[in-house]
Parts: sequence; structure tokens; C-alpha cells
Amino acid sequence: MHELTLAFHILDIVTEEVKRAGGGTVESIQVEAGVLAGVDNEALLQAYKMVVEDTALAVADLIIKPASGKGHCRDCDMEFMMESIFSCCPECHQPALKITEGQDLRIQSITLK
Repeated sequence: MHELTLAFHILDIVTEEVKRAGGGTVESIQVEAGVLAGVDNEALLQAYKMVVEDTALAVADLIIKPASGKGHCRDCDMEFMMESIFSCCPECHQPALKITEGQDLRIQSITLK
């Protein structure tokens, strides 16, 4: 379950950023999860709850915002939205594509009280 590893990384990054900001209580953390990132959002939420238990982030909400996926067809040069890493070009129906957006998991914001 790589969501557990991701939850530990979120904890580490947020803890470091709060220290850098001079401290405070984290109210919420907003992350953007691309639909092509291979992240199970519900599993990430559960892993996050386990990881932050008994830490300063135990009261902080994790908010996951989905981000769309985009691809570029190498055969016909079309840009298009993707819902899966297995999507084919809607124009020429070829699988020769490059994913251009939607594979990332990013911390967008940290809200302090």
C-alpha cells in the first residue's frame, strides 16, 4: 500500500514547513491528486489518519482535490483529457501518447490556526 508511504511523506513535509513558518497548529492540508497518479484517495485518507495519530497533525484535516489527466498523441498531435493511463487518443484511437498532466500528488496548501 504505497498510500501509507505517501501519508508519511505528507507528515514529514508539513512538519518541516510548519517549523520553517515559525510553528503553529495545522488546521488543514490540501493536496491535489492527479487521476493518473495511481493513488487511491480513500486509502490515502485512512493511511493519513493512522500516520498522524498521536502527532501534532492529529487534528488537521486532509483535503484531497482531484486533478484531471491530459495526454498528447504522438501520432496525430492531438491534446486530450485522460481518465485512465490506458486511454487511447479519441481522434486516431492509437495508444501512442504522452501523459502531460495528472500524474502528480502535490501539497497545495497548509492552513494554520
